[in-house]
Amino acid sequence: MTGRVGSWESAESSNFIAGIWQGADGGATVENINPARYDDLIGSFTRGSAVTVDRAVAAATEAAEGWAATSPVLRARLLTAIARVIEGNREEFARDLSREEGKTLREAQAEVRRGIHVFDFYAGLGLRLGGRLHPSERPGFRIENRRVPLGVVAAITPWNFPFAIPAWKVAPALIAGNTVVLKPASLTPMSAVNLARAAEAAGLPAGVFNLVHGDGTTLGPAIATHPGIAAISFTGSTEVGRRLFRAASDVFKPVQTEMGGHNPLVILADAELDDAVAIAVDGAFMSTGQKCTATRRILVENTVYESFLERLVAATNALRLGDPFEPATQIGPVISAEQLGLDEAGVQRAVADGAQLATGGHIRDDGSLGQGWFYAPTVLTGVDRQAEIAQKEVFGPVVSVFRVGGLDEAIELANATEYGLSASICTRDLVAAERFVRGSRSGVVAVNAATAGIEVQAPLHGTKASGLGPPEQGDEAIEFFTEPKSVYLRTPGLS
Repeated sequence: MTGRVGSWESAESSNFIAGIWQGADGGATVENINPARYDDLIGSFTRGSAVTVDRAVAAATEAAEGWAATSPVLRARLLTAIARVIEGNREEFARDLSREEGKTLREAQAEVRRGIHVFDFYAGLGLRLGGRLHPSERPGFRIENRRVPLGVVAAITPWNFPFAIPAWKVAPALIAGNTVVLKPASLTPMSAVNLARAAEAAGLPAGVFNLVHGDGTTLGPAIATHPGIAAISFTGSTEVGRRLFRAASDVFKPVQTEMGGHNPLVILADAELDDAVAIAVDGAFMSTGQKCTATRRILVENTVYESFLERLVAATNALRLGDPFEPATQIGPVISAEQLGLDEAGVQRAVADGAQLATGGHIRDDGSLGQGWFYAPTVLTGVDRQAEIAQKEVFGPVVSVFRVGGLDEAIELANATEYGLSASICTRDLVAAERFVRGSRSGVVAVNAATAGIEVQAPLHGTKASGLGPPEQGDEAIEFFTEPKSVYLRTPGLS
């Protein structure tokens, strides 16, 4: 199945519940604006309430028993069908993503391809779902350990990867036999709508996948405490994740979280510097630096510090900001006026704390970019290791560069925050690389590659304040969306 998705009535009917497109309770809406042209209104999308969540959970509950009883092989075929529908509409979906989130069209196309790959991966996993057999010390007994679906699960997703992150939560939940309620970020509703359109066109039974839009401060608590939701998978800030985890834990509800990061890239003296600069620019500035796994701190061995910094500044200044749809554009706008203000304020506080601007540090508004929320890629030096920006991320195209005396100091500094999502090192020394891998307290570690760049077949999990609960992605994702059941089967007369 590679056909076009079906017709969709209007942005005001953007909730998808029980297989029906519908509006919000009370008719409330929120405007979706193109961050590259803030005079471009994409649409007014529904803003749901706790009542909307109730209706979605009711639909998911009604569908849950039948979906759980469906063979994983048949569930796999439906996930494959969803992948093929996305594939047949990938250019439309990518343009919608770029228009509402601001990342370049090239990056949006890659994200939609990632969504296709995610559904294909978990469809393949469905053909391998099964339990384990254990021997018994009692004659005539067989012990079987099964993984059974939880029932209705919720996914709460952020705006920075509005297609891929919902895909890598929804797909494993579905293949494991759960029904789903997805609450996407209110800044990027259209990409979630397109995922629901693909599920509808693929023939997913009504109520198996439900989509509700709304403000997180309203829908988050309603989801966290809803008695009909068995578990929640969340990606977003550490602050919100902590609140969600506390609210859900009060009702004994498991939560899987992937939260903030303050990710270090270490450059040792033996690194190939041009390659290291390319890795740094990729990690720090692609997707406008709006990645949880983006490079926030670059720790450079003292003997190559000046040379590396000179090359990094030159490469940063050469980056082209502009219209995300233009092929030459490398960096688009940040997501919103609010985020632009947060980025600017974070850099201003860093400078007030003693940091120096090597480049950037201003809103790009020279008249050439039109009406959009653009922030110049920024490199900071001279940052005090106890300053706010050394401990907390600015979620945008901002990176700080530090001097270190060697590998031991680099490992110590790399670990010197409350976060532990991703980390990277550039070196030709395999012993040094292995020492860094062992010493890093991050859930993802890269060698001669950027801090960003995860793949679906491997688990994703942060440590410390970057993650709680079981990992996402890979085969391991099934563990969160299922619970174990041990069956003791006795066959009389069989020894």
